[in-house]
Amino acid sequence: MADNTKRVVVIKNISSNLIEEAILILKNGPDAAADSQPQQAVCVKAGKGNELILREAEYIINQYIKENGLAVKKGNNRVPSAKKRPRIRLSANAIINISMAAAFLLLIFVVSKLF
Repeated sequence: MADNTKRVVVIKNISSNLIEEAILILKNGPDAAADSQPQQAVCVKAGKGNELILREAEYIINQYIKENGLAVKKGNNRVPSAKKRPRIRLSANAIINISMAAAFLLLIFVVSKLF
C-alpha cells in the first residue's frame, strides 16, 4: 500500500485571474526527481487561451518551488551527441568575393565561346 501513495499539495488563494486553486502531485522524493529526464509539456492544438493557462500554471508551480525550496540542482544531463560537423560561416565579404570570382570565370567562359 505504501508504494501507491503520493504526496499531494493543494495551493489555495493564488494571486491569479485564471486559476482559483492548484493541485500538485509531487514525486516520491528528491532522488526520483533528479533521476528522471526533464519532460516538456505537449499541447495538441493549443489555442491562445490554453497557452495562457499553461504559462500561468507553470508560473504558479515555479513560485511554489522557489518559496518552499524544492528545486533540484541539475547536473550535466546532456546526452553526448554524435560527431558534429563544423558549421561553415561565411561573412558578407566572403560571399561578395566568391560571387565576383564566379562572375569573372563566367565572363572568361563567355568570351572564350565567342572566339
